[in-house]
Amino acid sequence: MSVLEHISDLDQPIKEIARVLKESGNAIIGFPVKNFIMHQFFKIIKFDDEKDHPSHHRDIYNALKRNFNVEKIVIFPSFLKIDHALYVVCRCKKIKSK
Repeated sequence: MSVLEHISDLDQPIKEIARVLKESGNAIIGFPVKNFIMHQFFKIIKFDDEKDHPSHHRDIYNALKRNFNVEKIVIFPSFLKIDHALYVVCRCKKIKSK
């Protein structure tokens, strides 16, 4: 939870998660949404989200889709669209080897 946003090159770590996951396994991956609201929150707590969170939530989601079957997405709060939310959790299923 909340690690991938700290990494700028997402493909290698996500490939490694997929590699070590059991064939029938699920990965539950959560990350904050990068938007104005979160930027203001981080500013209040004196956290430099531009420096410490180089990956955008869309970049993380797209990297997950390249390496997993994303089976479920939970957005918090649930009444918002993903780009306006605060946090996202994805349940990802390992793509079966051929």
